[in-house]
Amino acid sequence: MQVITGVLYLTALTLAVVFSTGGLLQRAVWAAVITVGWFALTMYATRRAETERRRRQFQSWSIRGLCPGCGYDVHATPAVCPECGFERPTLR
Repeated sequence: MQVITGVLYLTALTLAVVFSTGGLLQRAVWAAVITVGWFALTMYATRRAETERRRRQFQSWSIRGLCPGCGYDVHATPAVCPECGFERPTLR
């Protein structure tokens, strides 16, 4: 979120300078602003999608009795994964 805020701030500052000059410089800066904006949006969306994918994978593995850390079958040892050492929280 901080990256997007920083990009928006720099974009506003750049546009203020560009609109005071106008002309060819204005078009070049608009192209740069749009490119940077799309890049930031793409990075944010990619990060968000990866986080969601990992969350769903974690839930799926937990429901099927697999280790949430590595996907190893932990039906025999449900408290600690023998493969990666992931400790599952115990319900009291």
